[in-house]
Amino acid sequence: MIDEPVFRNFNTIGSASMTKLHVIYVDDDQLMLKATARMFRRLRPEWTITLVSDPLKWEENITAEPSLIISDLLMPKLNGDKLLAEVRHRYPYAIRCLITGNTNQDVPDAISNYAHFILPKPFTENDILAILDSAEQLHNPPFNADCLAKISNTCEHIPVLPKAVKDIQAIARNKNADLKELADAVRQEPAVAARVIQLANSSYLGFQSSTVFLEVAISRLGAVIVEAVAVCMLGHKSFIALTEKEHDHVVERFTTIAASAKSLAKSAHLSLEEQESAFIMSLLISIGMLTLEESGIDDALCFDRYTFSSDYDDVILITVYVLTLWGYSRKITASMLNIRFSLTTLNQDEVTNCVSLALAMHIAKQGGDDEVINLLQAIPEKYNQSVRQVLKV
Repeated sequence: MIDEPVFRNFNTIGSASMTKLHVIYVDDDQLMLKATARMFRRLRPEWTITLVSDPLKWEENITAEPSLIISDLLMPKLNGDKLLAEVRHRYPYAIRCLITGNTNQDVPDAISNYAHFILPKPFTENDILAILDSAEQLHNPPFNADCLAKISNTCEHIPVLPKAVKDIQAIARNKNADLKELADAVRQEPAVAARVIQLANSSYLGFQSSTVFLEVAISRLGAVIVEAVAVCMLGHKSFIALTEKEHDHVVERFTTIAASAKSLAKSAHLSLEEQESAFIMSLLISIGMLTLEESGIDDALCFDRYTFSSDYDDVILITVYVLTLWGYSRKITASMLNIRFSLTTLNQDEVTNCVSLALAMHIAKQGGDDEVINLLQAIPEKYNQSVRQVLKV
């Protein structure tokens, strides 16, 4: 084992946070260990890193609770999947990352039982930086040690972002990519392509004419919504207990909620960007719903489930947790933490209020006319007319 000192002279790239974490990096390749140490020194100078060359001795000389553990997959004596399984038992709320040369062949099917990230070789500094950023965010409020421990104990299976989503994300976020590149990537995933075209033909979203062309559909929706659709539609590849049919049912449910949220935002005269944000946040909550259902929690969408934190509804908190692991937009995840189901005390964020109201409308409609009347009586007067327009009552 090689114990590196705490790196000084804080000059974090891509983050203004002063969060200090302890990272354990395990690899039998000494050159890789040294190269990684230099990389960490540049990216997170005040963090502590412990470098381990013998996987059987990963627990020796640990002087501080690890926040992030990164391990190579193929090593003599003990492979990384087995090592991270031990880590999960010993340090249940540490972020776990597996490095592998081939994500299509080397990674076991049950990867999400022990790892949060897959890091393919060769990885870049930006790849490492994305993981460090995610780990850092998940050790800032509201994700304190108690919250992380509860999430780990409740949700044994945290979905890993599928490679197909990463491919679509990379193009969608590339300012130099053209429409054809994104369309070609989406075509590789028929379920995503079908949902994109369906949404682009939705009069509920404000589109009056129909199209069968994927490029036109993507142009109508925009790359940000297409990325969110890919995240939700391809999530079925990351779950074990849920069937693809069950997954699609949840996504369909939240697509309906998302359409309502966008309509509410439009009726409230919010900007097109704000309408888009309301739609995306509502749709992405399906990830939290699916994660909870994968863990055996029924009826995850409710107003008063506070298992992980007294301040945030479970489905919202677990959505933000998973999306943060997946490197999703901080702007979106920060906004989602403002979503409240207490309709009489809605916050100042009109976009997240539209999401809260859309979720409430969905539940009220399932309960029947009396529940709809109760909803209209419960919400602040300023939202009453907008909700009535969307409900058509």
